[in-house]
Amino acid sequence: MALFQSISTHFVEFLVTPDQKKFKLANQIFMALLFFGGIAVWGLFLYCPQNTCNYHDWLDIIAPRLNFLKESVTVGAWPLHASTPMKLGVFYTQRYLAIPDAFVSPQFLLLRFLNVYQFIVFEMVLFYTLGFWGLRRIGQKLGFSNLVFTFVFILFNFNGHIVAHISVGHFTWVAYFLFPWFALLVFQLIDGQSGWRWIAKMASLLFFTLLQGGYHHFVWMLFFLGFLAIFIPRHFFTILKTAVFSVLLGMFRFLPLLALYNSLNDNQFMGGYPDLQSILENMVIIRQGGVEIPINNLTLPLGTWEMTAYVGVIGAFFILFFGLIYPIYKSNPEYPYRVLLFPTIGLLMLSFDRVFHLLFTRIPLPIFTGERVVTRILGLVLVFVLIQAGSEFQHWLNHHTLSRFSMLSILSLAVVAGHDLARNFREWMLLVASHYFPGEAKIEPIWLVDNNYTDQPYLNLILIGSAVMLVSYSVLIALLWWERKQDRKTKTAP
Repeated sequence: MALFQSISTHFVEFLVTPDQKKFKLANQIFMALLFFGGIAVWGLFLYCPQNTCNYHDWLDIIAPRLNFLKESVTVGAWPLHASTPMKLGVFYTQRYLAIPDAFVSPQFLLLRFLNVYQFIVFEMVLFYTLGFWGLRRIGQKLGFSNLVFTFVFILFNFNGHIVAHISVGHFTWVAYFLFPWFALLVFQLIDGQSGWRWIAKMASLLFFTLLQGGYHHFVWMLFFLGFLAIFIPRHFFTILKTAVFSVLLGMFRFLPLLALYNSLNDNQFMGGYPDLQSILENMVIIRQGGVEIPINNLTLPLGTWEMTAYVGVIGAFFILFFGLIYPIYKSNPEYPYRVLLFPTIGLLMLSFDRVFHLLFTRIPLPIFTGERVVTRILGLVLVFVLIQAGSEFQHWLNHHTLSRFSMLSILSLAVVAGHDLARNFREWMLLVASHYFPGEAKIEPIWLVDNNYTDQPYLNLILIGSAVMLVSYSVLIALLWWERKQDRKTKTAP
C-alpha cells in the first residue's frame, strides 16, 4: 500500500508540476511518445489505398498543382504556365504563379524523387514537427506541466478545424502548424522585443507561410497584428513596419495576382458564422463530410468542412472556461499576455458573416475580397484561446493541491475528451471521407509545363515582384546589421 501511494504521488507530481528537472528522463520519453504518437495518428489519417481518395480539392486543386510541380522539376523548367488550366475559386488559369495560394516553397524540389502522395505525407510530417516544436517552446515559456501540454497538444493537432480542412484536400492548411511560432513571436513583442530583429523574424515567418500556399493564413495573421496595433498602441509602429516588410517580401506572390485582377474581383462572398451559438454548436457537434448546408439556416450553403471546429463538450468547456471566462474574474500575474484577448476577440468578430461581408463589399481590396469563407479565421482564434486556456489551467493547478480522486477525475475526463476527438477524427479520415464524395473518378496527371514566354504582362510582374522581394530582404538584413552594431556600441560604451 505504501509503495502504491508513493508511485501514485510521484505520478501526479510528474503530470502537474511545471518543473520537470526531477523527472528529466521520464519527461523526455513522454514527449517522444507524444511526438511519434502524433505522427502515427496523422499517418493513419492520411492512409488511402492508391487511386481511391481522388475527391474534392485533392482532385480539383492538389493533384493538378503538385503534378504540375513534379513535371516542372523533372524536366527542369520554371513552373510558369500549365498546359491545362487549373482551378482557382470559380474560374481557371494556366498562370501558376498568379494563383495566390499556390505552393512554391523550395520543398517542391523533392517531387523529383517522391510521388505526389509521398510528398503530401512528407509535408504533413514536416509541418506537424514544426508545430510540435513551436508548442513545446510555448509550453516551456509558459511553464506547462505534462498534463497541460498534453491537453493543448491534442486539441491543437486534432480539432475539427484542421482535421476537416486536411481531409477535403486543403493541403495548404499545413501553414496552420506555424501558428504556435506566430504566437511565440507575439509573446516576445509583449515582452518588449520590438527591434528590427523581431520585425525580421515575424516578416520571415509570414513570408515562409506564404510560400507554403498559406495565403489565407498570412492574411489572418496580418489581421491579428492589425488588432494588436490598435489595442497595444505602443507597438503600433513596430507592427506597421512588420506589415510593410511582410507585404514587400510577398510581392513575389502578390504582383502576379494583378494578371488575374479582374477575375479575382468576381469572387463571391460565401459566408461566415451568423452568431456565437453557431460557433459553439460547431465545437460540440460532429459534422459529416461531403455535405453543404446553411449554418443555422441563416447563411448560404457551406461545406461542413468550412464550419466545423469540433473539440467535443469537454474540450469546449476547457477552452471557453479557462481561455475566456476564468481570466476575466481571476487575476494571474504569471501570465502577462491576457491583453491578447482583445485582438483575439477582434479577429473572432471577422469570422462573423455580416461583419466581414460589410468589409468585403465596401473595401474592394484583395486582403478582403480574397477571403470568401471567413469561418476559416476561427482556426487562428482557437490557437490563441487554447494557449491562454492552457496557461490559466496551469495557474489553477499551481494553486490547488489535487487529491488522488481529483486527479483520477481529471484523467477520466481527458480520456472521454480523447474518445470524442477520436470519433470526429475517424469521420474525417481520408479513407472514410472519400465515401462522402461519390462519383469522382481518378484523373491522369495531364498538367504539363507549357511556358508561354510571350505572356509579358504576367512575366514582368513576376520579375518585378522578385526584385522587390530581394531588395526588401537586403534592406531588412542591413537594418538588422545596423541595429546589432548600435547594440554593441551601447554595451561597450563607458
